[in-house]
Amino acid sequence: MNKNYRAAICLMLSLAMSLLVLAGCSDNPDEDADTPTGSLTEEPTVVPTFTPPDEEGFSFSAYFDDNGMWRGVTALDYVTMFNYRAVQVPSDVHRISEDVLQFELKRFLIEFPEKDYIIDRAVEDGDTINIDYAGSVDGVAFEGGTADDQTVTIGVTSFIDDFLEQLIGRMPGETVTVNVTFPDEYWEESLQGKPAVFMTTINYISDVVLTDELVATHFFDDFGWTTVAELMEDMRSELSEAAIHEYIEEYFIREVEIDDIPELMIEFQVSSMMEHYLEQATSSGMELEEFLFNTSPYSNIEELFNATYERNLLNSALYLVLQAVAEDAGFSVNNDDVASYFEEYFGTRDYTPAEEHYGLPYLKHRVLTHKTMVFIRDNAVLL
Repeated sequence: MNKNYRAAICLMLSLAMSLLVLAGCSDNPDEDADTPTGSLTEEPTVVPTFTPPDEEGFSFSAYFDDNGMWRGVTALDYVTMFNYRAVQVPSDVHRISEDVLQFELKRFLIEFPEKDYIIDRAVEDGDTINIDYAGSVDGVAFEGGTADDQTVTIGVTSFIDDFLEQLIGRMPGETVTVNVTFPDEYWEESLQGKPAVFMTTINYISDVVLTDELVATHFFDDFGWTTVAELMEDMRSELSEAAIHEYIEEYFIREVEIDDIPELMIEFQVSSMMEHYLEQATSSGMELEEFLFNTSPYSNIEELFNATYERNLLNSALYLVLQAVAEDAGFSVNNDDVASYFEEYFGTRDYTPAEEHYGLPYLKHRVLTHKTMVFIRDNAVLL
């Protein structure tokens, strides 16, 4: 397996665990509507109420001890231990279908510059296509509703309703009548909730015809691939790994019994989320409430807090389960482990800049979480 490609995917997976703290930072409050409801036997004993963020006092490492564990928390007091040495992963999770593989391949090649213009096959999900369109409401054209020579990718580019999906199965050269409805919260008030018709012409499909020569020329240096078969094998393998990791995380929330969640852990989720938004606001030259109002669906901080509370709660539960496993297995990390982690994923053993920003206890927590998740994955049973 290609080392560079695997390292890139493994880094993504390791960061997913350490950055769950920011999972509540999505701009779409409904984005995680299918998130498992969790296995808490009851609501947390201490449910935090909204308090304005302290713009000066947040510290990542203040919540962790010198070993990277949650400060003052013994996770085994809260979590009913389970067989983490043999989590069973269903076959339909880790076996990647050809459709999924092809869709991911198209996403991977979106930015590839050397594309062919294809006009002799129908549009497929995930295709990058070039279109012209002219929209109308009640038979009347509206400002901004007409455009030519637009390159979009189905499943990636965000258009109104299922606009792009209605082009699947149609041929280049066809003009398609696309019927959509503007969202009730659309930015242009005169169009809110209105049905619209877009006469849409598909000009061509923009695609990459993969050959061994093309793969070796353009992808060997970064990924080590010399053939199409190597590219596809690596991509299928890493999609499978990503699916397995996601399943395990969902398993923790769905199946593991948790009696309660310490207030400290929920506070960290909320405070670090607020820190994220404060940094974004500062870099944009805005006050936090102004930034939220102009760039997110939240009109104020309290609305953000309330909308993301459940996700922050579930993230806290996931971290609690991972620490319980680390405690039960006797895992620990030291400074050399942190250096090795940075060497593997960032190409340097010098983690000084990260330590200055996050503090060493938080870095140890990140590495310990990664170590625990890798152990569980390596011992998972693939059905």
